[in-house]
This record gives sequence, structure tokens and C-alpha cells, in this order.
Amino acid sequence: MTGNRSQLALVGAFVLALLVSLVFVLALLAGRTGETDRYHTVYSNVAGLKFGSQVLYEGYPVGQVERIEPIQEGNRTRFRVELSITRGWKIPEDSLARPTSSGVLAPQTVSITAGRSEQVLAPGAMIRPAQGADLLSTLSSAAGSFDELTDTGLLPLMENLNRQVTRFGELLDTQVQPLTRDAGVIVAATAE
Repeated sequence: MTGNRSQLALVGAFVLALLVSLVFVLALLAGRTGETDRYHTVYSNVAGLKFGSQVLYEGYPVGQVERIEPIQEGNRTRFRVELSITRGWKIPEDSLARPTSSGVLAPQTVSITAGRSEQVLAPGAMIRPAQGADLLSTLSSAAGSFDELTDTGLLPLMENLNRQVTRFGELLDTQVQPLTRDAGVIVAATAE
């Protein structure tokens, strides 16, 4: 009986060691090991961003999104995005944080573009936000521009062109048709 208990304790210890190892490996893979500094930025649209979204500095992974909190500013709602970035990472104060996606099916990330300033941001500071430049927002913006172009440029142009073609048709009926009849009479008389 005591041999059975010792075997069970040994198996239990082994399973516990495996679970601890699994948690450690998952933490390594998620990039959640080591100390971080907190920064934040503010966006008017956080579509696709969530807890755990990757933060890249010039394409290099340096952290993740920790929290997204709505902020009411008058009639507008903006979103404060908390970022945890590897402790001691130097971010110039004129750097820009932009929500991006590398492709249609790629997850949304926060991409920090390094500035040129010699001064670096202190932990807790705000990284200046920049407008997102992912494919879907670009297509949406282009579609909106095309709608505006259609309403303000193409439709009036088409209406004007239609009026001119109608006038040209009336001119053909009223002016050119009698001229062609007269020309036919002159050609017939000349032929005789």
C-alpha cells in the first residue's frame, strides 16, 4: 500500500512539473517574460486591436497591448490604448504609434515608427498616435473618395455631356439636314 502511494506521489510530481514547464514555455512563446514599461496612445478607432495585440518597433516585436479603455471627449469617443514594452527600450519622443495590419488576414498590430529626436520618452508617457495604414482602411478611404468624385465631378460632367449631345442632335435636325438637301439639289443640277 505504501509503495502504491509513493508511485502515485511520483506520478503527481511528474505531472505537476510538466504543467509548470508548459506554462513557462507558453509564457516564452507569448513574449510575456521579463519586465516591461508602460506607455499609452490614443486612437479614434481601434478596430482589430485587442489585449495581446503585438507592438512592433520598426518591425521588431517589443511588447503587446495591455488594455483598451474608451474615453469620452465631448460628443466623441476615443480610445486609450495601454502598451507594455520591453523595459529600457528607447523610444524617441517624436515617434509615432500606428495601428497596422500586414495583410488582409493578418492580425492588427501597433507599429511604432522611430522619430529622430535625441530625447526619449519616459515610461508612462504618451506615444503620438498616427492614422492607420492598413489595406482595408485604405480601400475604404478610396471608396469614399470615389463616391465624392462621382457626386461632385462625374455626375455634373455626364449631365453637361448629355446636354451637349442633345444640342448637337437638334443642330443636325434643324441646320444640317436642310443643308444636305440643298447640297443634293446642287449636285444634281451640276450633274445635269
